[in-house]
Amino acid sequence: VLKRDFGVIYWGTQSGFDARSAPTIRREGETTTTAQLVGSFFNQFHGSVSPDGRRAVYPAQLAAGAPWALYLLDGSKPTEQRGLLAFTGEIPSEIPSNIVWASDGSGIAFVVTDGGANQGVVPKYAAIRTLALASGKVTELTRITDGSYYRIVGWERSSGTIAATRSKPVNSRSTRPARKSSVARTNTSRTVCSTANIPS
Repeated sequence: VLKRDFGVIYWGTQSGFDARSAPTIRREGETTTTAQLVGSFFNQFHGSVSPDGRRAVYPAQLAAGAPWALYLLDGSKPTEQRGLLAFTGEIPSEIPSNIVWASDGSGIAFVVTDGGANQGVVPKYAAIRTLALASGKVTELTRITDGSYYRIVGWERSSGTIAATRSKPVNSRSTRPARKSSVARTNTSRTVCSTANIPS
């Protein structure tokens, strides 16, 4: 939900790359469509709304086999959505909440996996990166290659801290995925990532 004086994002009506099925934006209390998001096959919104409620960033794939990209929706110009970043051979995670805004709204943190990690395939790698919206600079903070996934919890800009959990797929020795918490520092000359076990 974007700020109340702007509107609400609704998921698309059906799967498929038909642009008419893409998620729509409507003003609060209205039934007419103000604008549409860039569509993807499942036409679901797996993005994140900015702390001030005026912008949203979300991933989309225009057509089968086309590269994934991140798009910016500005509530003041909903029909002028801007492509922020395209991915070659990678997939931005569509797990809900895996795009997180910095607390001051200046950038986003997001998770990417290799392009083969789709439809339940274990990723060869997963990485947490940040994107500065003013400059377009992308920084990779940490990467794992053991088949685990990241889920970002939050990004506190003033302390330069991004918190995330790390989960491994269920294996034959356990009926529940192993989970760890990760903290990455973004305001140092090198990335420091520490982890701690979380009881299941």
